[in-house]
Amino acid sequence: MNWIANNYATLLIFLGLLLILLEVLVLGLSLFILLFVGLASIITGLLILLDIVPATLPVSLTVIAMLTIILAILFWHPLKKIQFNQYNEPVKGDLIGARFKLTSDISAKKPGSHHYSGVKWSVRSESFISAGTEVAIVKAEVGVLTVEVV
Repeated sequence: MNWIANNYATLLIFLGLLLILLEVLVLGLSLFILLFVGLASIITGLLILLDIVPATLPVSLTVIAMLTIILAILFWHPLKKIQFNQYNEPVKGDLIGARFKLTSDISAKKPGSHHYSGVKWSVRSESFISAGTEVAIVKAEVGVLTVEVV
């Protein structure tokens, strides 16, 4: 017990680092609460080392709680924006550019079908393409291939 009392600030800093690592590595910054509590614990530990805050459990828990709330208010919205950043670039897969001959007529209103790699794909095009025409895949979505004449 004496060791904990003598190294209370170091223990808080270590606990804060542990909480941040847990949030980042295990939870992937999905909750943020452990990040805020971890940062508040590190700041509180540093304040105790600088003799700004007394090294008592009730005072340190109060400071951690207040700092957690302040950090959450300051950083919640910026972190949420970072979390939901999405890139809407089309993915170029192995199917793009693959060629095959149509077995039926297709158009924008009447899609056809094609068996490729054990999957029955719906085949569509913006224009009319007759059966027997060689086409190339220009876009692949879930279950749907968009093609153009080669």
